[in-house]
Amino acid sequence: ADAFLPANPKSTTRGVNANEFKQDYVFGNGVKGVGYYHLHTRESYDIILARIQAKQKKLNSDASCAICCIFLIVCAPCGLAMLQNKKEEMAYYADLTKLINLRKNAAGPSIEIPVPAEVVGRVKHYDSRNNRMRRNHNKNHDNS
Repeated sequence: ADAFLPANPKSTTRGVNANEFKQDYVFGNGVKGVGYYHLHTRESYDIILARIQAKQKKLNSDASCAICCIFLIVCAPCGLAMLQNKKEEMAYYADLTKLINLRKNAAGPSIEIPVPAEVVGRVKHYDSRNNRMRRNHNKNHDNS
């Protein structure tokens, strides 16, 4: 497999993505420019880390909003629930960052990496919970 595949030119047709999903590749801007970086490259993990850091920044902003809601007595229950959800999501992304950095800095793409069991457990728990919520959400919308 190629380590890098350059991006196709942007489509001029509205709603058409000229750079569709490719199995085992991450699309983004790296050292060779915009394109697809194979998951066995460190550049792919740099792209993934940048995405996670962007999500963490948004979560920090959302958590701050939840704290503001808590201070408004009328919205305190909603704000507390929102804050708890954001804290769990922030912990999830912190764990993902650990995993990706371990993989990125491994001696090779297929080398076993020493991942703490509690980190794997938290990531799997969060992923399974979100997958259940997504399935229920989709099921409810399909029944509408």
